[in-house]
Amino acid sequence: MNENGLTFLDRLIGWFSPRLGIMRAAYRTELRNYDAARVDPSGGNWFPANATPEMTDAPSRDLIRARMRDLERNGDVTEGVIDAFLRNVVGNGFVLEAQAVSVRGKMLDAVNDRIEELWHDWSKPENCDITGDCSFGELLEMIVRRWEVDGEVFILRVVDPDGDGVLPLKLQLLEPDMLAGDIFQYGNRYVFGGIEVDEHMKAVAYHFRPDPMPYLRDQRVVRYPREYVAHIRSKKRPQQLRGMPDMAVSSERIRNVQEYITNELEAARTASCLTGVVTREKGGAGMGIGNPRGGRGGDAAARVEMIQRGLFNYLRPDEDVKFPAPGRPNSLASGFVAFLLRMIGMSRGLSYETVSRDMSQTNYSSHRGGQLEDRKTYVRKQQKLITDFCDRCYEWFLEAAVLSGKLSLPGFFEDAALRRRMSGHRWSTPGWKWVDPLKEASGIEKQLLLGLTTLSEVCGEQGKDWYEVLKQRKEETDAARELGIELPWFSSQSTTSADEYDALAKEDDVPPVKKKEEGAKGEEEDGDE
Repeated sequence: MNENGLTFLDRLIGWFSPRLGIMRAAYRTELRNYDAARVDPSGGNWFPANATPEMTDAPSRDLIRARMRDLERNGDVTEGVIDAFLRNVVGNGFVLEAQAVSVRGKMLDAVNDRIEELWHDWSKPENCDITGDCSFGELLEMIVRRWEVDGEVFILRVVDPDGDGVLPLKLQLLEPDMLAGDIFQYGNRYVFGGIEVDEHMKAVAYHFRPDPMPYLRDQRVVRYPREYVAHIRSKKRPQQLRGMPDMAVSSERIRNVQEYITNELEAARTASCLTGVVTREKGGAGMGIGNPRGGRGGDAAARVEMIQRGLFNYLRPDEDVKFPAPGRPNSLASGFVAFLLRMIGMSRGLSYETVSRDMSQTNYSSHRGGQLEDRKTYVRKQQKLITDFCDRCYEWFLEAAVLSGKLSLPGFFEDAALRRRMSGHRWSTPGWKWVDPLKEASGIEKQLLLGLTTLSEVCGEQGKDWYEVLKQRKEETDAARELGIELPWFSSQSTTSADEYDALAKEDDVPPVKKKEEGAKGEEEDGDE
């Protein structure tokens, strides 16, 4: 096929009969149902290959991961995007709220308090991390960071009965480099990239090399069943097993931004060093450009002079000094960089303001709209993190607490229904502050009055527990009344005094029939009058 999209047969038919050749080309154009499938020069020689996820990703996975790590170390744009996810997805960490219930659905406060107490102690660095360096919140930050840069991260459930922790359970984070990629089969199952799968392409086990430098020292491969490993990655194809960095799609553009800024900086530095240029008029011997005697020595040779403050520099009669305007720094550079940053943010589901931290070109409405869209991106990542890691970690935690005797739940392993009721929990994720608290509070007040939202939803958006807010509000109100302090909400029209509450309670105790009779009797008396 030539550059015009004609095959040898097309050219042959056109040579014998141009009319038939034109008709053949016209009908072929009609048969092309999609412009995206065109193979003429407008198609841009775009002929990608269709392959399975592993065949597509495996040849490039290590190189992309290495490049992303290089951008993490040396790229300010990359670090800015990663830090945006760390601030908003993890923040100060996730707060556990145990919700164990009885058969009738009533909260078991004693059990929940004990679980939360154990969790608070276990989430410290010396108890939850096998290295003893990171708390549970810091592990979450590490998971999100490696998820963004490496594309995937593995959390191994480690049983440490002889350790000095609160529970015989610790977590170990493993990088994808430790997967045994040279294992292709285990028994009658295939292994792709270190992940053993069944006939449905479901991961059943993971093969790791415990030594980070296996080819120099330890060649052992350890197989861990799926129940002991939490695999965090973005799955975009049904049969995809390994993860690829989400920022890979914008990695080249990020690198171009960094190189462009570096080149602009070098150009500005070079321009700042060039003060003036000395020119000469063309004339006789000894004048003009070059040396009439030959060579490049003497006064006629190209020279570079340094100008210092407070000095007089003398010129020859035929010389003149010109001060060029290099045009640096480039006034158009900021707009070009902003355009590239918008594209980078678009690929990650973030606004330009979040990526660049530049709020100078926005107003309240646009900034609020951008933040709301950004929060949808963060919430998706939070839910993925909770489902794939936090919930599984909580199951491991409860099992370790019951087995070690730190938590007494008879029948936890034998009764599946009991286990489900005791495993109820909720994660409170970090919330976000409002752009304009006054406007947001006014809108929330109207939504609450109209019944369009609940206190639970409002508090959840700020990372708070609505029940804890009410309890704290009651404690503050009671303390203020005891001390004789009038809080602002005491004078609210919706506030009801204790005497009014008693009157309402007595009125509610009157049977409805009696109320109706009293009302009818009152109407008769009014009529008699």
